Amino acid sequence: MKSKIFILFIFLAGIVILVTTGCKKNEKSAETFTLSIPEPNNQLDLKLAKMYSAFKQKGSQKLKDGEDMTIDSAIWYLQGTANFTYGKASVETSKTEIDSTFITLTITDNKITLTEVWNKYSEMIDSIRASYQKIAGDENQLMSVQVDRHHLTETGLVCKVTSIFSTSGPIANFCVFNSIDSWTWWNQTWSGICSGPNAGQHPELDAAILINQKIMNCMGVPAGNYYWTEPETVDLEPTSYPNPNWGGAMNYERYLMYWNHSSFPNFHGCLSPDECNFYLSGTKWVINTTLSNGGARPDNKSLISVAIHGDAFFDVPYLGDSEYLHRGNAYYGILHWGANPALHL
Repeated sequence: MKSKIFILFIFLAGIVILVTTGCKKNEKSAETFTLSIPEPNNQLDLKLAKMYSAFKQKGSQKLKDGEDMTIDSAIWYLQGTANFTYGKASVETSKTEIDSTFITLTITDNKITLTEVWNKYSEMIDSIRASYQKIAGDENQLMSVQVDRHHLTETGLVCKVTSIFSTSGPIANFCVFNSIDSWTWWNQTWSGICSGPNAGQHPELDAAILINQKIMNCMGVPAGNYYWTEPETVDLEPTSYPNPNWGGAMNYERYLMYWNHSSFPNFHGCLSPDECNFYLSGTKWVINTTLSNGGARPDNKSLISVAIHGDAFFDVPYLGDSEYLHRGNAYYGILHWGANPALHL
C-alpha cells in the first residue's frame, strides 16, 4: 500500500508542512483538503496544554467552592479539555458516528463554580464513554466534542454535547464512483444500484451514503498528535450552492449537491455514474471552500467530518409535488498540536 503526501499551507506562519497519511485504495488521486495547522511546539499550543492540564489537576484535587468562572469560560473548558484529552484529529476513517447528549450547569449570578464545571465535565465524559462503548468494533476513536448552549432554565444552562467517533473496519469503495453502476439517491423502500449490470445489488447503500464515505475515505489527515478546538456545525442544503456552470437541463446538476423537483422535466432518483461523480466533486467543493468564497467552510477552520444523507419531501405544500435531495451537516474546527497522544475512552 502506498502513502499519500499532501502539503498544508500555513498562511500565518508563512511555512509549508509536509504531512503523510496512511494508505487508502484509490481509482484515481483524491483531492486533499488544505488544513491550517500551527507549528508543533508553538506558544499557543503549549499555553492551551497548560490551561487544560491545570483544569484537570484542580478537578482531581477537589476544587474549592469559592472559585468560579463565566458561562463562556465553562463551555470553553468543557469542550477544550475533552478534545485535548480524548479527541484525535489524525485518524483515518470511512465512517463516522455522531451522538449527542445534554448536561445542565447550575448558574448563580451568571457564574458557575469550578466544582460544578468539573463535575459536569466528568458527567459529560462518562456519557461520551457510554456512547463510544456501544459502537461495534475495537478500533474506534473519538474525533471531536462540541458543546453548545441549548437553552436556559431558571437555575441553569442546558448544553448540547455532540460527539463524532470514527468507526473501525475499512470500506473499500475507492475515492470515485465507477463508470458502470447507477445509484439510487436514497429511499427507505428501494436503494442500492438502480441501473447497470449490477442492478439490485447493495440495497444497504445509496448515492448519499457513498458520497459521504468516499469523502471521508480519501480525506487527508495530519500525522502526529493533533486535536480540534472550537468545533462548529454547518448545515448543508443543496439549493444554497448553485452550479455556476449549469447547462440548463432541468433536474440535472443544477446545484453542486443533488436536488430534483417533480415540477420540472427529467425528474429522477436514479443517478448515473457521471452524476454521482459530479455530486461527489460538488459536495467536496462545498465543504472545503470558505464562506467568503461561496462555500460552507468557516474561513479560519478545517473540516473534521461530514454527514450527508438522502431525503425527500412528498406533496410539497402549495405545489403537491415531490422533492428529492441530499443534505446534511459539515463539522469544522481549529487544529492544534498536542504533546501527548489521545487517550482512549
